[in-house]
Amino acid sequence: DLAAWLRDLPKANIGEYSRQLYMALTELSQLKATPDLRLQLLEQLRPEVARIIRQLEKAHLLNSVLLDARANRIANLCHSLQHHLNSGYKQIAADLKTKKSGMLVLAIQRTLHGLFLSLSRSYLAYRVVPQGLWFEAHQMYRLISHYGLMAQNVKDPLLETVQEQTLEEAYACVLLLGCARANQMRQGDIKVLVEQLPGWAGLVDIQGVDEPQTVFAVALTTDTPPRYRALLNLEGRSHILGLNTHRLVEALKPQAQSSGRLSASLLEQLSSAWGDIAKRGYPRTASNQTLELCIGMSAVHFHLAGQKSFEDSMRLERPAASKL
Repeated sequence: DLAAWLRDLPKANIGEYSRQLYMALTELSQLKATPDLRLQLLEQLRPEVARIIRQLEKAHLLNSVLLDARANRIANLCHSLQHHLNSGYKQIAADLKTKKSGMLVLAIQRTLHGLFLSLSRSYLAYRVVPQGLWFEAHQMYRLISHYGLMAQNVKDPLLETVQEQTLEEAYACVLLLGCARANQMRQGDIKVLVEQLPGWAGLVDIQGVDEPQTVFAVALTTDTPPRYRALLNLEGRSHILGLNTHRLVEALKPQAQSSGRLSASLLEQLSSAWGDIAKRGYPRTASNQTLELCIGMSAVHFHLAGQKSFEDSMRLERPAASKL
């Protein structure tokens, strides 16, 4: 019945198409169902949600860095659609967390990939990462680790450069995107990065935080992304993982010399973000003077334009026509 309903959706009408999918996901979240039935329903809805979000992004979100009111509403809709889908798979994982099974493996991979997509869309729209996203991703990894499911392979038709991934690779995709400094990239580079990450995730190692070549520390009980190990004092802290990105950085170096889809500037930026943090090249100097800071490009524009917002300063008035 659901398959027939999906076939009859008005897919040429993006607004109605997205509205009906949103209502279906909302109803499914309230439906009392066995994990098996819920999984079957979500697997049919998942490609439809991916399709409509791609259409909405292309039409409204990837044309401008500054989103107007309508584009912001579209961004919120995309987030809600993905969030409801993620929540459905997370519910299955929660229902099955006391029983190691193939359904549990699939539900965890779908949850992690959904969180990966939510994170990528936040970066694409230059928006704040949804609250709780990192904590949910870390929760999934703790469940993976508890059952020793790291090497379990899962086929996923939504992956673009590979056909399947292990659960550890699904988690590594989220971690790598979170420490890639994507907020400093152009939208086109972010899209390329998101496509490539599933194929690169097998080149990183999730290991003990004190093991050699650990670059990033991941706090599993927090709602925070990976952070440079060298900048943290982890004495007395528990539930901390390490992320070793050295193999991936080395693999990117030859690509920087070839003319492929990934630009040399993007590869250089990724190597810098995922490589060892640069050490200070000059000593600190003590001072007790007053320092005024202007943080962020929006704030810089505001003060340079005489305390006028960037949006207002871009609405330039046409000069009055000269009279002869």
